[in-house]
Amino acid sequence: MKPALLVIDIQQAYFKESREGAESLTKAIGVINYYIGLFRKFDLPVICVRNSEPEWGFVPGSDGYDVPESLEIQPTDLHIDKTY
Repeated sequence: MKPALLVIDIQQAYFKESREGAESLTKAIGVINYYIGLFRKFDLPVICVRNSEPEWGFVPGSDGYDVPESLEIQPTDLHIDKTY
């Protein structure tokens, strides 16, 4: 068994909820990117888990669904959509 990094629910929509929340997420992304780099250095998987709930507006292709550009998630990473 080898470790994997799970990046859970870091999506653009959460930056719009409040200024304080956006500032907190921005700081968190710096830390998350550090660990993404560390996992890539050791060729360990990075998994992006996104919230997908149509009743809350979280649907693929909608504004706010995707991860922020500053988050170093790559298209080749495993992407999982969860419903709760």
